[in-house]
Amino acid sequence: MIQNPDTQTGSCCRSIIRYILNKELKRGDKLPSQEELRRELDFSHNSMTPAMNLLVESGMLERKRRLGTVVVDTDAVPAGLWRIGLAFGVLDSTPECKFETILSRYVQEKIQRAHCHARYYILNYDKIGQVPHGLSDFGLLESDVESGRLDAILSMAFFDSESSTILNSYNTPMCNIVGSEYTPFRVELDTRDFVERSIKILKEKCCRRIAIVMDCEFLANIADYIRSNIIPQPEYSNLKINFIDGSGEKERARKAADAVMSIPAKERPDGLIILNDVLALAMTSIISNTSYTPSIVVQCNKQIPLYYPMHVTKLEFDMEKLAEISVGIVINKIKYPELVVDVTKIKAEEPEDAAVLVI
Repeated sequence: MIQNPDTQTGSCCRSIIRYILNKELKRGDKLPSQEELRRELDFSHNSMTPAMNLLVESGMLERKRRLGTVVVDTDAVPAGLWRIGLAFGVLDSTPECKFETILSRYVQEKIQRAHCHARYYILNYDKIGQVPHGLSDFGLLESDVESGRLDAILSMAFFDSESSTILNSYNTPMCNIVGSEYTPFRVELDTRDFVERSIKILKEKCCRRIAIVMDCEFLANIADYIRSNIIPQPEYSNLKINFIDGSGEKERARKAADAVMSIPAKERPDGLIILNDVLALAMTSIISNTSYTPSIVVQCNKQIPLYYPMHVTKLEFDMEKLAEISVGIVINKIKYPELVVDVTKIKAEEPEDAAVLVI
């Protein structure tokens, strides 16, 4: 394991690995002599020799008599070499939902298992609640990028376009988890697929009036997608779909429930799609005290088991899978800087045990 990845030895080690990967060298392929490699990569003897020794010790390279240094295993990267910054900001401290806290723990676990070096950056107190963010809003993040102390960044924060420009100038890729339009690449929850599947589930339950309840920040995009891609389909032409703003905050959850209940009984939705498990918990707690009994589909998180006072159909997003894919994409981007990464979408899944699909 490399103790300090910021040294010239660490930098040289990373350059050698990228040389091997860019040249597509495989097991048994011979490297240039150490002197030739040193000149090509522009490092001193004092950096090149310990870097080569480190790669031999890790099992990536092997020195063979009369042949020279050959590649053994391109995946045998010295532990602690890749440096990944985690800019998660202030973690969610509300008792109802620990989404960010749990996700950040899974990300940390996956980084450790990948033998990478993690660095943590906390959102400045005076920037809480302000979006989008700049790199300078997260402690030493900007200075560490400028000094070359990071190979990549993983974050749930919404960064501005200027941050992306700065990162590009320093060749530091950033992967946003759950999606931010300003980041060059991201892993996000496939909300459109969830909504489309939910509408299908409710249609099969003979629902004809459906209300979709979610945060107004994303409501417009979903509404446009449904109007353009779902409603025009012949099998959905007889559905009436409304859109209601709501979030996990108690006041907004109550307003969302009141908005539904204020609709005359004959026109009230017989199906609800709620894109937030905490919001669903609050809304069902309010609705359960009335005679209103709609069919409900809830977007849930597999690692946060919530139990509702009404019958709901759950479609779960797996946060561990989300973390694993995000870390894997970042490491690939570190190894192959020219790799083009599209938006990766994670689909919701039905609970493995069909017996708990309806609670």
